[in-house]
Amino acid sequence: MTTPHNPLCPTHHGGRCPAPAPATLLFLHGMGATARSWDPVVRRLPATAHTLAYDQRGHGHSAFGRRPPTGLAQLGDDLARVLTHPSDCFPGPMVLVGHSAGGIAIMHCAATHPHLFGTRVTGAALISTTAGRLDPTCGLRAPAGPALARLFLHLTRSRTPVSSLLLHLMTTTRWPLYGRTAPRPTRRACSAMIRSTPPATLDALLRRLSTHDGPALTALTRVPVLIAVGADDRLTPRPHSRALAQLLPHAHLVEVAGAGHVLPLEAPDLLAHHLRRLLPPE
Repeated sequence: MTTPHNPLCPTHHGGRCPAPAPATLLFLHGMGATARSWDPVVRRLPATAHTLAYDQRGHGHSAFGRRPPTGLAQLGDDLARVLTHPSDCFPGPMVLVGHSAGGIAIMHCAATHPHLFGTRVTGAALISTTAGRLDPTCGLRAPAGPALARLFLHLTRSRTPVSSLLLHLMTTTRWPLYGRTAPRPTRRACSAMIRSTPPATLDALLRRLSTHDGPALTALTRVPVLIAVGADDRLTPRPHSRALAQLLPHAHLVEVAGAGHVLPLEAPDLLAHHLRRLLPPE
């Protein structure tokens, strides 16, 4: 797995290992995005904050490896490899921050590598994500909703590329990605990332999303957790974050008025504020 930011080196410190820190924020982007989607949030963190980001498999500058992503669980295994790789730059605790599919990767990592949580991982943020049972209609009412659901399920079960439909919806309209307050530059930046993602990546992950049902979250009960969702999120709407909050009753749930699915770009100030609370005092 190759990345534009070496996952074993700091992303925002000029390529030099920073001084030891109480914890490092490790950012995981969503499907169709890249590590750069976190830049607005990172810029709003204190200058002393240590941050790490990498392009997930099949996104941005990261290669497929031997094959395209075989599912969301594979992204969780990739995360575990980053967490366990020896690193002089980031030897201490990590706070995981995942948006959408990045949040799902954290959940799969917690389910299959629980020993990392409460030890290497000291906190987590699940942003605009879900533990399963997604609505393929994205909240559309009849007759458009059921028709879209049937089309989506047909595409995920056939060899027809699902990504063509997704690309059209997400790069030409405000629906279903953005809330009513998302400015045009934000939508352009997100569209550019989606368009640059290989169709094979989108197809592989979309097919798994249609059957995604939540992994065990027991390991996440060992660490502080932030759950955040846009009030206008149509892809992973508020009931999904509220369900996560019920499974993780110690978590802090934040619902952002006017925002849609792309919180790292739509509400970076608010996210940076809440992420600071996951970091131990220096």
